[in-house]
Amino acid sequence: MNIARIILCQIKTIRFNPKTAFLLVILLLILGLGLNSAFIPNQLWAQPQQCNHDHHDAKHESHSAEHESEHETEHDDHDHEHESEHQHDPRTEASHSDEQCDLEHDHTSDETPAADACSGEAIHMSPAEMKQFGIVVEKAAAGHLEIKTRARGEVRLNRDLMAQIVPKVSGTVKEIYCTLGDSVEEGEIMAIIESQELADAKTDYLSALKHLELARTIFKREQKLRSRKINSEQEYLSAKKDLAEAEITLSSNRQRLIFLGLSPADLKQLSSEPMTTLTRLVVRSPFSGDVINKNIVLGEALDGTTPIFTVADLDSVWIDLDLYLDDAGKVKPGDRVTIPIPGAEESIDAVIAYVAPLLDPQTRTTKARMIVDNHNRNLRPGSFITAEITTGKVEASIVVEENIVQDVDGHKCVFIQDEHGFESRPVTLGASAGNRVEITSGIHPGELIVTRNSFRLKAALETGVGSGCSSPGHVH
Repeated sequence: MNIARIILCQIKTIRFNPKTAFLLVILLLILGLGLNSAFIPNQLWAQPQQCNHDHHDAKHESHSAEHESEHETEHDDHDHEHESEHQHDPRTEASHSDEQCDLEHDHTSDETPAADACSGEAIHMSPAEMKQFGIVVEKAAAGHLEIKTRARGEVRLNRDLMAQIVPKVSGTVKEIYCTLGDSVEEGEIMAIIESQELADAKTDYLSALKHLELARTIFKREQKLRSRKINSEQEYLSAKKDLAEAEITLSSNRQRLIFLGLSPADLKQLSSEPMTTLTRLVVRSPFSGDVINKNIVLGEALDGTTPIFTVADLDSVWIDLDLYLDDAGKVKPGDRVTIPIPGAEESIDAVIAYVAPLLDPQTRTTKARMIVDNHNRNLRPGSFITAEITTGKVEASIVVEENIVQDVDGHKCVFIQDEHGFESRPVTLGASAGNRVEITSGIHPGELIVTRNSFRLKAALETGVGSGCSSPGHVH
């Protein structure tokens, strides 16, 4: 500005025509604007441009130029003073423009009240809004994580409760009373087989039974005579020997019939049955269960080695898990197992009953077996399952549900509640098991943390204005 004044003082001493004076004034104005723009920051000139004040400046400059031309050389001192009075300071214009622009656009503050409400990173929410959006706050607390190992396996028949029924006599299938898939009770008749071999065995038993009765009668008579000294010692001993042999023969024939499939109850009734039934072998179920295999037809000839039925108790099944070498060392009998039921949303709990000490040379795995109750028949033998074996526990100072941890600006965060409202707090995660995770740093036990619907607070944070927070109205 000092340079401009020196130039004006020099101009006073010069006399020239009106046209030249007008051009000189225009040049001085341009020079003044250039000097001001060099010292005044650009942002002070930005608002006047946006608020359309250029027209006002141009009019003023034109008026100043005309005024200067009318009072050319005769009133140089007056021209200089008049020009100084009408010269606008750009700083004043910028300030005036900013104020006018603020007045013109003041309605924006009414349209976005969240900008005024969110002065920091806190999200403010009333108790009623917390209830509306399902926000639940609890104290951060210690807990434990169950270390689990996943393994695939197969549901199998409980072979301790399964039987193959094999008639031990040769014969012909005469009658069949059940078929594949039927449920049978213990002792229920399943089939009848005609067998000459069985008839011979029954005849031998009945003969031995009669011989024993006769030998017992003779022995009692000889024993009585011996007490009276009527018979000889030799006769007494001979009768005693015949009785012993008869008992052995009967016992042998009895065991043979039991081996062929007769029960003790059948033997008691055998002597009263008609001779026409001696060839009949009644096949009965050894226990209650389901017929899972049927391998006979009417009239089929059997050789005494063919299984004709397989009965299994499906109320109990085995589940064999395949464990690789690294996992086999972690699993032991007694470990708890969670087994999702195929095709259902529920799961069942079981316990490891047996861990095989050897590896399968083909699969390089070992077996871990569970005996599982299956009264509701949810598990079908032959189906594949994936189980979780709990092999240990880890104690942690803070344990939370994994779904409350949110990604905020690329960081794992948990929302806390304090006197300022709700805020996101970066945390460091540790071990995890299932849907639970350990927090090793970032929050302390006893702090209030959001344990339900924290994603709503994340949405409020992302839709906030300015500082990144949001009013409750932005929660969706």
